[in-house]
Parts: sequence; structure tokens; C-alpha cells
Amino acid sequence: MRLAVPFDHGEIYGHFGRTAQFKLYDLTDGRIVSTAIVDTMGNSHGALTGFLKAYAVDALICGGMLDPAEALLQARGISFYDYAKDEALLLQNAELTAEAALALLLERLPGPLAGSRILLCGFGRIGKLLARKLKALGADVTVSARKAQALELARILGYRRVTAGSWADAPAQYDGIVNTVPAPIIGPAQLPCIRRDCVLLELASLPGGFCAEAQALPGYCAARGLPGKYAPEAAAAIIRSAIFRNLNLEEAT
Repeated sequence: MRLAVPFDHGEIYGHFGRTAQFKLYDLTDGRIVSTAIVDTMGNSHGALTGFLKAYAVDALICGGMLDPAEALLQARGISFYDYAKDEALLLQNAELTAEAALALLLERLPGPLAGSRILLCGFGRIGKLLARKLKALGADVTVSARKAQALELARILGYRRVTAGSWADAPAQYDGIVNTVPAPIIGPAQLPCIRRDCVLLELASLPGGFCAEAQALPGYCAARGLPGKYAPEAAAAIIRSAIFRNLNLEEAT
């Protein structure tokens, strides 16, 4: 079997449509027997599917931007796996992200985590897992979300809650503000209320939730891509297992 993975500047590159190269892996009995790197010559989505077919690729693995090419890949008989849509993998990555975020907060908070007031913006996968860890260590957690369903779940699980954007001068009470929402959350209006020693931890992908002025504050920390930085071997193992599972391959021991 020949697998293709988007590749750029010596590293695996998740996005299919913008990749400059592919790395090809030839597998036998679940083991890599040879590899090669090929340039895409500036081709994008539709043209890339023909490019892969010309290199006798059996399966494509990527981490996003695959939707426009899925029908073409199917027509050319190329299997594909977009791990950006794998819910099991996303949950495992969220767990690693929450653990790494906890370590950053322990390192940066002005006082002990127990008793610290933490505002957690967003209550998705990462938000839920991080809130649980924070509460277990004695933090006073407030969940900020827009949806009534998320706010009600936060109440049931024992967290304080506040509707996103309706904070007034509330940020002044927090020792740490953690954002998991890839959309504007903390704007110029909130800046006068944020303490200088407050930790502002950005976990969301770009554009993130903190405005440019907030990013200039001393407590700001951009912490994207934490699984690969905090626990690279574990993060790689998660992706590897997900790939083999979804391509119905047996991992070599």
C-alpha cells in the first residue's frame, strides 16, 4: 500500500489544498518499507487528485481542507482519511491540550491554583475537560458560553457560568482567563477590567479570542498546538492509531 501525506519544509503539513509536497510511504504488513518526497508543482485540490493517481497512491492522510476534493478522490479510487474530522482523535487531543493548559496555569498563576478564579471561555471538548481538571484541583471555575445548552450543562456540573459578552467589569475578579473559542471574545472594552497579573491563556486556533491590545498584556500566552509540544510522542501515537484504525490496517508491534 502507498500512503500520501501533505508535507512542507521537512514537516508533515496537515492541510491538503495548500501543500507544496507530498511524502509517500510504501507499507508492507503494516511497516514502512520506503519513503519518497514529491513536489506538487503548485497544483491545488482537483489537480492534486490526478497528481496522486499518477503516483499510484492508494490512500491519502491529511488534517483539513479536504472537502472540495473528496468526490474526485473517490472517483479515482483513492481512499482518504481527514483526521481533523475524527471525533475520537479530537477528544484524545483535547485531553492532552487540557493537561498541558493546566501545567501552564500552574506555572503562571500569581498564586496557588486552589482557590484561584478562572474564567473559561468556551465549553466544547477542551473546555469541558479543562474545567473538570481545574475543579478537581480546587479552582473556582466560571464557564463563559453563548448557548443556553452549554451554560445549563456547566450549572449541572457545578461550575459558575456567565453568558459570553455580558461581563461588564467581571474580568477584574479573575486570576486567569482561558480562551478556547476561535473568535473575538476579549476586546478593548474588557481591557481596563483585566488585572495586570491575570494570566491570559489562548488555546484556540487563529484568529483566537484575545484582541491585539490584550495580547500585549504581560500575562498573555499563546498556547496553540499543545499536544505536539507538550507530549509529542503521545500526540504522534494518537494520530498513528487513528490512521491505522480508519484505514483498516493492523499496527506493527
